[in-house]
Amino acid sequence: MRHCRECEAELVPGKNWAPSCAKKNARICRACKSEYDKVYHETHKEEMIAYRKAYREIHGDRLRKKSNEWHKENRSHVRAYRTERRERRSEILHRYKRIKGCLLCPERCSAVLDFHAPNGHIDCRPTTMLLSNWDRVKTEVFNCVVVCRNCHRKLHCGILELPRGAL
Repeated sequence: MRHCRECEAELVPGKNWAPSCAKKNARICRACKSEYDKVYHETHKEEMIAYRKAYREIHGDRLRKKSNEWHKENRSHVRAYRTERRERRSEILHRYKRIKGCLLCPERCSAVLDFHAPNGHIDCRPTTMLLSNWDRVKTEVFNCVVVCRNCHRKLHCGILELPRGAL
């Protein structure tokens, strides 16, 4: 019977001994290998980044071509994934608006709630950014307040004002 060289645990292929390690006859269990990989990646981070960057510079055209071919062959899969991601993110934003509710009135129906930028500056509407970087969407959402459409129009007309410290 084989044992892990680090923790002396019994090695069972497919259970705690990764098939790749079993092929190489490396005597290390999955848990110890995972820990080793974490330490290795932390200590060699700059080298790995430099290697990836150099690889992309040398093979960039081939990688782009391969990526474009994959997207053409899997167009329906890509569309389905984007649609599913957009719907999932849209549901998250609707849930956020329902929880927050209108800042100025008791409205809580997400269908009539909008995001309003109190400082008048907004890079892009969060609801139109659903396919872009999710961190950017969250930043935009947290820089906005939730108001219903009626109150939103009144804010832009100057009839209503946001309370101090609304953001």
